[in-house]
This record gives sequence, structure tokens and C-alpha cells, in this order.
Amino acid sequence: MASLTLCDVSYTWLGSSQPVLRNLNFRLSSGELCVLWGKNGSGKSTLAQLLAGLVEPSSGSLIISRSNRSDNCPIVGLLMQDPQSQIMASNAEREIAWGLENLGLDRACIRERVERTIEQFELTRLRFAALDTLSDGQRQLIVLAAIIAMQPDFLILDEATAHLDPDWANRVWYIAEKYSTDAGVLWITSRRMTASRTTRCMHLKDGTLITQ
Repeated sequence: MASLTLCDVSYTWLGSSQPVLRNLNFRLSSGELCVLWGKNGSGKSTLAQLLAGLVEPSSGSLIISRSNRSDNCPIVGLLMQDPQSQIMASNAEREIAWGLENLGLDRACIRERVERTIEQFELTRLRFAALDTLSDGQRQLIVLAAIIAMQPDFLILDEATAHLDPDWANRVWYIAEKYSTDAGVLWITSRRMTASRTTRCMHLKDGTLITQ
């Protein structure tokens, strides 16, 4: 079982005198679907970046315990609010392949995973469509597919459905819920929510976890 553990973690942005995250302690394990909610400015996106390894704690520690999966699998996959900020290629096929190529996988493995992902996410019709001509929902689905194709131990969704209509938002939620069967999933949102499959619901207020 893999886990991400925050031990008394605080974070202060360069040039700021006040921490945006304060003495956080929690653990996310494989097989969990956790919801983290908080208002804008509460530190949610900073926490997502910290868990994804994009920034390091100012104090405290992030402890990573991995399963026996291949080292070619990334630890964390991060899906952000704006799909355009994460798109690296011109169409769905190339977008999925791009991440796999950067993992150093051989061509046969890349081809197999691309085909499997295209089928799994029902992207055949969009396979060669120019991504800049697609809707936000379609592009977000393709970015999510590319992340899951890399088989990360953890999936973090940072306000990933904020710009999507209810149908697309529900589809993204369903995929995240399904992925949490084996991986750890953290769903970050600006509003409190509950779902039958949710393991925990946590509230981040002014950089502090006040409920858990």
C-alpha cells in the first residue's frame, strides 16, 4: 500500500511573511477517496502543488511510502482547473503518448497504453481532433486520461470541474471514484460535498485543517 503523509507541514511563499499552510498533519493512502474543501485563498492549490512535488515544505516533512509498482510510474498525478495549462500536444493520441514517452517507456508499451486509454475513455472520435477546437469538458477528459495512462500512485484533482457543466463534472467524478479503487485520490473543491464512496471529508480554512 502506498501513502502520502504530511507531518506538521507549513508553507510560506517567497516574499511573504505569513504561511499559507500551517502545521498540517494528514495521510492519504491507496484505496482512499478523500475530499478537501475550502474557500478561495484557503491554501488548497498550494497544498495540491506541495503534494505533487512542485514546491517543498517550508517546515515539516512529506513522507512518501510507495507500493511495489514500477519506478516508471509517477507518484502523483495532478489535474488542475484549466486543462489548457496542462496540454502539451496537438491531439488526444499525442497528449496521452507525451507523458508515457517522458516516463522512458518503450514504444510497444506506449502504443499498448495509448490504445487501451483511448478505448477506456471512449476517445476514438476525438483521437486526432485538434485540442484547441474542443470544449473544456473534452479537453479536461483528455488531460485526465493522459494522467491516468501513466498509472500514478495518487491522483489529485484541484478544482478540476470548476469550469465544467454538470454532465462533464459528473463524468470526471466517476473516473476519479473508479481510480480510487487501487490508488489514493484527493478531490479538492471550494464547496463542501459528500458522496457515498468518500473515505473522508476535510476542511481547509486559512491554511489550517480544522476538521478531518
